[in-house]
Amino acid sequence: MEFYIGGKYNGKLEYVLNKYKKNEYFDISKDSVDAILDYDIINNIDDVVLFLLQKDEDPIKYLKKLSFDNKIIIGNIITNGVVPINKLHRELRDDVGSLYKYLVSVSDSTYNIIYGIEVKLKWMK
Repeated sequence: MEFYIGGKYNGKLEYVLNKYKKNEYFDISKDSVDAILDYDIINNIDDVVLFLLQKDEDPIKYLKKLSFDNKIIIGNIITNGVVPINKLHRELRDDVGSLYKYLVSVSDSTYNIIYGIEVKLKWMK
């Protein structure tokens, strides 16, 4: 599994689609959460966490049950900065941070995409 993170609108999806010559990807705004493993590329995993929180499901438990072998996961960095006042957004921030720590630990490679430029954070030896 490869994990790509970066700021919102920093070119992560475009970078991944070009790198892997793909044009299809999972996005919770257009796909059912049940279809998450039907795609090689999973975009905006942080939005999946929000979706599951809004459904009163434990997003960490739900996502850890899935096998992301040979998947490419893209996530927005939302854990920096001011802690949100809104309870749901605080939970989102905390759960996304926990999920990202997990994804980094199980990923073969992790990259930060900054304005379309890849910065390697972790890669297979």
